Amino acid sequence: MIRAAKLEKVEPAPLVEQTLDDFEAIFDEMRKNHGSKSLVDGDDESKEVWEVIPYPSPSLGDAVHVGGLALGRVTQFHGIEGSGKTFLAMLMVRETLRRYPRAYVVWADAEQSFDKEWAKTLGIDLRRVKFIETNEAAEIFNQLCGKYNTTGKFIPGLVNYAVDKKIDIKLVVLDSIASLIVPAEAGRNFDEMEMGALPKFLKRAFSRTRPLLKQANCAFIAINQAREVLGYGANASSITYPGGKTWRHLIDFAIKLHPSSGADGKLEDEGGKVGHKIIATVEKNRAAPNIHQGEFWFNFYKGVVRVGEEVGVLAAAYGVVQRPNNISWVYKDQTFKGKEAFFTFLEENESIRTELLDAIKIAKANKIKRTATLSDEGTSQMDEKALFFNKD
Repeated sequence: MIRAAKLEKVEPAPLVEQTLDDFEAIFDEMRKNHGSKSLVDGDDESKEVWEVIPYPSPSLGDAVHVGGLALGRVTQFHGIEGSGKTFLAMLMVRETLRRYPRAYVVWADAEQSFDKEWAKTLGIDLRRVKFIETNEAAEIFNQLCGKYNTTGKFIPGLVNYAVDKKIDIKLVVLDSIASLIVPAEAGRNFDEMEMGALPKFLKRAFSRTRPLLKQANCAFIAINQAREVLGYGANASSITYPGGKTWRHLIDFAIKLHPSSGADGKLEDEGGKVGHKIIATVEKNRAAPNIHQGEFWFNFYKGVVRVGEEVGVLAAAYGVVQRPNNISWVYKDQTFKGKEAFFTFLEENESIRTELLDAIKIAKANKIKRTATLSDEGTSQMDEKALFFNKD
C-alpha cells in the first residue's frame, strides 16, 4: 500500500517593504496608464460585496448564501414541469420593480407563454416590463447586446443602453434555454441536426453578455428544463439539462426546483389546490462552497407564503431559537409548545421575523454553520445522481 506523503503547512516568507512599495507604485501606474478597472487589490473589500434582489423566501436566500438574486450575475432556475420555475422568475420581477421604482425588466419570451393576466394578479407593473417575443436565439441576443449592421456600424442593444446609463434595467429573464432556435439549426429540415449547436451558441452569446450584465449591474435569470437520461449502472436515470457542460460553466448560480410529492405538501383552499411546497437545491454557487437547500411554500395567486415557518426553522438551525426537546421552541423568555404555535406566532409578528433574520445574519457572520433542517423528501433530493452540476 502506497501512503501519501504528509503535507506540512508552509508559512509565506515575510514581505520585503521595499519590494512591496515598488510593486504598489507600478500597480498604481498601470491602472492610471491603462485606465483599466480590471486591476484590483487583493484586499479590496468592496469587491466582496454582492448586491442582490432579495428572494421572497428567506430559506432560499439563505441557501444561496448572499440572500437573493445577485446583480451582474447569471442564475438558472431549472426543474421538472410544474416545479414553479417561471412562477419564481415572475416573483423576482415583482421584487425587482418594488425594490427599484425607476427600473425596468426585460423578459425574453422564447416560449411565447407569458401570462399577463396572471402577472397582473401578482401585482406586477407591466408598464415597466418589456418583452422580446421570439425563439430565435440570435435575435434575442442582438436585441440585448447589440449587433453590427451590413456597413459595420454597431447598433446598441438594450443592455448596452443600460451600461451607458441611458436606461435602467435591473433584470433580464430568458424563458427558456430549451426553446431557443440557434442559427446553426435555423432553416434546416427536421431530419437535419447540428451536434452541439446550442452549447456553441451559448458560449459565444454569454461571452458578450456576462461583462455587459456586470457593467450594467443587471441580474439575468435563465429558465431551463430538467430531462431524465435513461442509462445503466451509475448513470441510470440521471438528470441533464439543455446547454451541456459549456452552459454549466457559464452560469453563476443553478437552482433546482422540485415540487413536493407528499400528501402534506399541497396547499389548498375551499376551491382546491392553490400551491405546494417547493424544495430548492442550489446545485451551483459562486458565492459559497457548499450545496445547500431551501424549503418554502408557493401560493400561485399570492407568491411565497407561510414565511413564519421558514424563519422559525432557519432560526433553530442557526441556534438563534433553542430546542430543549422535540416539542418546545424557545426564543428569549418565551416558550412555545409545538411547532404550529411557534410558526403561527411568527406569521403574525413581522417584527419578530425581522429580528430573527437579523440574528441569523450575525450568526452566519460569526461562522456558525446551520444544522440539518431538511425534510425527508428534501434529503432525498440531495441524492448525488440528481446533482448534475456537481459531477465535474
